[in-house]
Amino acid sequence: VPDGVRREFGAEQFLQAMVEEELLVQEAERRGLGREPAFLRTMAEQERQILQRVLYERVDIVQPAVSEDELQAFFNDSPYNRQVRFSLLMVRDEKQLTGIMAELEEGADFVDLSMKRSQDPRILERGADMGYHRWGDTMASHAALTERAFAMEPGQISEPLQVADGYFLIKLTDVHPVSFEQEREAIGRLVLREKMGRQLLAYYDTLHAQYAVRYERAGMQLLSRSMGPEGPAGDLTAVVASYKGGELRLGAALELMKALKHGQVVGEETLRREVGRQVLVALEIARLRIQDEEVVQRELRRVQRGEIVRRLQEQLKKQAPVPNANALSLFYEENKPRYEMPSRVEVRRVLAESEQDGNAIVERFRAGRDTTELMGRFVNVTYGSGAMAGENPVSRALQAEEGMLHGPFATDNGYIVLQVLRRFEARLPPLAEVKEQVEADWNAMQIQTAVKALAADLRQRRADEIRLSPDAANRLALLASGDFDVE
Repeated sequence: VPDGVRREFGAEQFLQAMVEEELLVQEAERRGLGREPAFLRTMAEQERQILQRVLYERVDIVQPAVSEDELQAFFNDSPYNRQVRFSLLMVRDEKQLTGIMAELEEGADFVDLSMKRSQDPRILERGADMGYHRWGDTMASHAALTERAFAMEPGQISEPLQVADGYFLIKLTDVHPVSFEQEREAIGRLVLREKMGRQLLAYYDTLHAQYAVRYERAGMQLLSRSMGPEGPAGDLTAVVASYKGGELRLGAALELMKALKHGQVVGEETLRREVGRQVLVALEIARLRIQDEEVVQRELRRVQRGEIVRRLQEQLKKQAPVPNANALSLFYEENKPRYEMPSRVEVRRVLAESEQDGNAIVERFRAGRDTTELMGRFVNVTYGSGAMAGENPVSRALQAEEGMLHGPFATDNGYIVLQVLRRFEARLPPLAEVKEQVEADWNAMQIQTAVKALAADLRQRRADEIRLSPDAANRLALLASGDFDVE
């Protein structure tokens, strides 16, 4: 138990909480929540993740460190370093494309033609120009459009791209740089995943050698054909791979490859990864009997108890009344301090490569010269009242008048230049403005109240079964205080 919590609560309170949790767990099991297929699937996945984590830690596969140079190099070579602007034209019938392509070759304006011929209501409503897009910020169903735009040159028109509801033409109109600072978080996740992936692939290679895995050429070809839209292309019992103690047949291999898209080429490298991750790791966990270790069993019981209580809470949530206007209004009035918005300031911030670079940026703005190419380096940031307190160059800049540029200021990550855009004073928003949050808080309170009421009812009904030992509670309190000599 964390030190701060130990000081705040007594040992008997912890015991009472443990009793309450046990009552809720037993009630959830009595209601059959622990036998529901969804619960069993969740627990199977949780167990798999826990066992994998223990195995990986045992073979020294840990989260790697990522240097600033690695982040910068990845950014420089990735599509994250730019944003693209493009326009779209969409038709549902492929036959219409011939005439449209001919008009474009004769010099027709892409946007004008799109507004005349497009059959996508979204294009007709908001226009053909889709504005700027950064890598990965398009909805999944149309991600291929943005990915294609990133491979084009300004002014270029793509070949027709087929999607679920028709055919698109893309015209790339502009490419604009994006600052490293804007994408640092996303880049960090990707580099970390890539480095961790290399560790895992190396370990899978070790397991392949340990279990003498051999892939059958005929089975691999059959698997590749079976990944098409028509499904299995042969005998599901055909052997795709063999290893010490077993064989991987076509039916099981298709289950392993479920995450892949139909039509994706299945090479040995792809299959090796999935066999390593889903088959060989499981064999190694079983060989080492990791699932039988007491520390692992404790963790599994803890996760299981937490999940079954969560499902009981979800059940109570479904039974909670729907909030009406009067209930929300009363809740809002009683909890106004929770919704007060503190003072804040919105700024435009850029990370400069050096103090000299920062001074050049400020001078360029103040001189009124063209700053279009610099705008891609800026990112909008909101600072709270805490950042405006104190006496330092940044806090003083945040208190200055709107529009002015300040800096460069030295930080741990280099030099920054700030421009104050807007200042917002502390205020209490009306209920209509924060209704969604108020409703979420009200629902959370209803669940909490229902859980406490259920726990109290269970405690009353089973009072004869519950006995707390004051002596044991006192000894637990001493242990919690750090006196580990207590027997």
